[in-house]
Amino acid sequence: MNWPVSLVIAVNTVKGYARDRLFYGIIVFAILFVMFAYLLATLTIIEQRKIILDFGLSAISLGGIVLAIFVGLNSVGKEIDNKTIYTILSKPVSRFAYILGKFLGCAIVCIFTQMIMELVLGIIIQGAGEVMPVGIFGCYYLMALESILILSVAIFFSLSISSSFLAGTLTMGIFLIGRSTTTIAVIMNHVNSTVGRFFLRFVNDIFPALGRFSVRELVAYGKIYPHEILLSSTLYTFLYISIFLFAAISFFYKKDLR
Repeated sequence: MNWPVSLVIAVNTVKGYARDRLFYGIIVFAILFVMFAYLLATLTIIEQRKIILDFGLSAISLGGIVLAIFVGLNSVGKEIDNKTIYTILSKPVSRFAYILGKFLGCAIVCIFTQMIMELVLGIIIQGAGEVMPVGIFGCYYLMALESILILSVAIFFSLSISSSFLAGTLTMGIFLIGRSTTTIAVIMNHVNSTVGRFFLRFVNDIFPALGRFSVRELVAYGKIYPHEILLSSTLYTFLYISIFLFAAISFFYKKDLR
């Protein structure tokens, strides 16, 4: 595997989004969404800290997911549409190194943007005279893992499906189902149909359980979460990213780009 080539592609991917006006528009909207938490908190004199944290962390999480889907769908698709990918692949660049570089570049973009939103939330918390809650940085880390996992899903669908709209819809569907795996498990216990239980168990087992990345409410309400979840979630994310990227690369090798 040619790591230097992948790193060069990653850097160029970051530079490409640094020139994208739509990308900056998403960042501005996400920041305003986070700042809205402070406006909500000013409407009440009770539970101000909890409102800021609960809404602010939710805004960062949602903003990170939306951005991951956006960059994941556009990272390779835009270069295929613009035909610039032909120039890249005409050089000694393997398709594996290309996809890996694209993923790394998009991951850097997602993490950097999320850090900006987290900085804004930190300023809001300090400006409101509150202190940073225990475990908030672990919460930030888990949200970053979730967005990177969804990024790999978006890249997979962008390469396996020609329609960007359908690819985005399926990616969002994976996200919504992943966030609902706990609810699905509860419903499964109340379903009488064998076929229905089998289907729900299949969905619950095969889709990534994104609920494991959500400790926002625990942090907002000052509760302690098991910190060993950080390591297990890291390994869990690496497993699913490997699966989706391997599948994406497999589809990419089948594409006729000559």
